Amino acid sequence: MLDNQIVEWVVGGLIALVAWLGKMQINSLQKRINDQESKIEHIKETYFKKEDFKEFKQELWTRMDKMEIAMEAKIDTVIRAYRLSDFQDRG
Repeated sequence: MLDNQIVEWVVGGLIALVAWLGKMQINSLQKRINDQESKIEHIKETYFKKEDFKEFKQELWTRMDKMEIAMEAKIDTVIRAYRLSDFQDRG
């Protein structure tokens, strides 16, 4: 009977040890998950989404189109200001 009780105590102790190690692992993983979730929330609060740039991008393209039109108008004005004879070789 004494041998049987020793085996029960050893098996019970091993089960308790395994349960304790499992609990430690679960706590460790839960802490890592919480850390990652807080980092994700920080990223969501700090960085812009792609949709946030849609209005900026549209405004930028509008400005670039206006610049292109203005440059074309200036180039046309310069070209019209000179005659073809101004660029011919005078030799």
